Amino acid sequence: MRTFVLAKHAMPQIKSDVPASQWHLSADGIAGAKRLAERLRQYEPSMIVSSSEPKALETAAIVAEMLGVQLESAFGLHEHERPEAGLLDRAEFERRVAELFARPAEVVFGAESANDALRRFATAVDRTLVENRGDVVVISHGTVISLFVAARAHEDGRSLWGMLGLPSYVVLELPKFRVTDLVAAV
Repeated sequence: MRTFVLAKHAMPQIKSDVPASQWHLSADGIAGAKRLAERLRQYEPSMIVSSSEPKALETAAIVAEMLGVQLESAFGLHEHERPEAGLLDRAEFERRVAELFARPAEVVFGAESANDALRRFATAVDRTLVENRGDVVVISHGTVISLFVAARAHEDGRSLWGMLGLPSYVVLELPKFRVTDLVAAV
């Protein structure tokens, strides 16, 4: 059995005047990334592959260093594109994400539809799995992870999105993409 882990990045330092795609890890995030590394050690990954967004890449760098494995960043693993700066209150943010899952073919939040984000992310994941034959950990973001798991493992993506903390992870058995573990918060 080949194991594939999709991990959500650790806690960023939130800055309302900066788009979320440019946020870096907070002090709590650094500690969370270290906890994530210890939890991922049991899977003995051969490679850590990350989104290029700073909060994911910084999480991945900590994990890779602690596990003594190579780190790569891959195009297409970034979050659902939401290029605008500014913060929505929690209820409004959750409403917009729910709309994204409910109307996946439409651009209802951010700059791309859920289907477009899924297509981009799935292409990057598939390329990563072909290029790296061992057990791989991809460190990315909650929305695209949830869209992918919903599509490949036939899980409820919206519910999964609501469960994933900072950091968290989903373990999939390949080649069937069967979910074998879900750790909602590390």
